[in-house]
Amino acid sequence: SAIKYGVGDYLLKPVSRIELNETLRKLKTRIAERRETESDRIQLLQQSESDTRRIRMSLIGQLISGKLKEPSLGILESEYYLKVRPGIFQAFCVKIDGDMSQFSDSGMAILLDETENLLERSLRPRCFEMLLHRQRTACIGILNYENKQAEEIRRLLRECLNQLEARKNLYGPVTFSMAVGSMADAPQQLGVSVREVSIIIQERLVKGTGRMLDRMPANATLHERNLLEKYARLITHAIEIMSIEEGTAAVEVLRTGIEGGRTASGYEILELVVSCGRLFLSQVEMQRREEEIRDFEERCAQRGSVRELLDCLEELQKTWLEQIRRKRENDTLRP
Repeated sequence: SAIKYGVGDYLLKPVSRIELNETLRKLKTRIAERRETESDRIQLLQQSESDTRRIRMSLIGQLISGKLKEPSLGILESEYYLKVRPGIFQAFCVKIDGDMSQFSDSGMAILLDETENLLERSLRPRCFEMLLHRQRTACIGILNYENKQAEEIRRLLRECLNQLEARKNLYGPVTFSMAVGSMADAPQQLGVSVREVSIIIQERLVKGTGRMLDRMPANATLHERNLLEKYARLITHAIEIMSIEEGTAAVEVLRTGIEGGRTASGYEILELVVSCGRLFLSQVEMQRREEEIRDFEERCAQRGSVRELLDCLEELQKTWLEQIRRKRENDTLRP
């Protein structure tokens, strides 16, 4: 019975103090070794789970970049640890817009946690598999579900967006939008759906935030209007004469060009404004240019309308033109 219950040693009467202390010392060593072994096992298990999560999360990034082009069911299961089945494969994106300067990193993390938790509770019970990947101000997801669940999944996605919009005043000055990619009946087409949502979500700039967007925009038209070339001529002159007013005029040319003629897509409007910002910063003398460009691109990505996007460009110009003017005035006054 004693062996059955795990007794590791015994003492014969009469018990001496030396034998008792030695036996207790041995038991202490065994307990410590057992705890260390269990701790190592738990750490290995946690490390394994962490590695699995990291590998799963890498899937969406590789689909967006095009590094993974046509994944099969076998690849998704064996290399990315997804529990997928034949059915529908579909990507979606929830985008958060607003003045992110009012959010700390921890505040933004909480907002993304709330978004992910809502999506998980609503969608995972209806799916074979679900994968969420967060970016700075967005959450991109992949769903795998039965064909007959298509309408139900669409309804649940819309409900999630409605709930986020209804609660947005609790979070701060933010708005939510959602893009849904095409439904693929094979995993090989999943990359197309993922890349679609990165384009479709930009349509909120022209159609407004708070919407569920699901259609790819029409063919690009902005390049036909030569707006980047027109902006380049005007902003170069504005920098030469250090004129904030001339810089504003350059932005107004963009605004008029975007609004005129056929409706442009949100994706190409964002590309145009970001290109204009890069062009402006490339002509201004500064340190850490690449860092300034990345910061401008990130601020643009947080804007939810064309007006806000152009205001972001105008604010960038105003800040740097004022700095150039002050620097030159100081250089003039210096003896």
